[in-house]
Amino acid sequence: MLQITHLQAGYGELQILQGIDLEVKADEIVALIGPNGAGKSTVLKSIFNITTITQGQIIFKGKNITGLPTYELLKLGVSFVPQGKINFGELTVQENLELGAGMRDKAIIQKNLERVYHQFPALRERKEQLAFSLSGGQQQMLALGRALMQSPSLLLLDEPSLGLSPKLQVELFQMLVKLKQEEGLSLLMVEQNAKKAIEIADRTYLLEDGKVALQGGKEILSHKKIKEVYLGGR
Repeated sequence: MLQITHLQAGYGELQILQGIDLEVKADEIVALIGPNGAGKSTVLKSIFNITTITQGQIIFKGKNITGLPTYELLKLGVSFVPQGKINFGELTVQENLELGAGMRDKAIIQKNLERVYHQFPALRERKEQLAFSLSGGQQQMLALGRALMQSPSLLLLDEPSLGLSPKLQVELFQMLVKLKQEEGLSLLMVEQNAKKAIEIADRTYLLEDGKVALQGGKEILSHKKIKEVYLGGR
């Protein structure tokens, strides 16, 4: 579904990615882990055309999307949930969701609303509530729900568990697996919780200094580098 080859990218003259190769297959969760500054978020931002790309290609469903404007990416089925509080606090839950749908037909918007409310019943219960009053976990549900309103086939997630309690992190990761299984979504996820990311991902890429240092399935949990550096102990 997504192939990235020899990607070099950064911000202006500051180059972060030093020739990244990775792929995301259909109905697959792929995790990006690594230390701060490794380039994980830059990969997502490069796909979504908010970095300076100097070399390489990004192919989505056989189409070269390198440098395509955001509205074109959304039309093709690529959605991005950035890091942090990205909801419109003074709008209701439903208004946030409808805003995420853009200029789609009313029937499609209603269909997608029901789809989101099915996946996140807590949002249905709070659809008239202002977004700023939601809990941290509900805020993340709303951000995910707004992305789903765009009918994506590929969902980019930047640190989805950031700031959540351990209990809410567990619920979030279960939710992501459910989206893959029930919605047929592919997910490319940057995640600070390396252990949990590897456990739910079909494949994981470890980034260091803008390069892929290691990749594999769940077996990389036992790799010396992962155990000693990213899972907190020897």
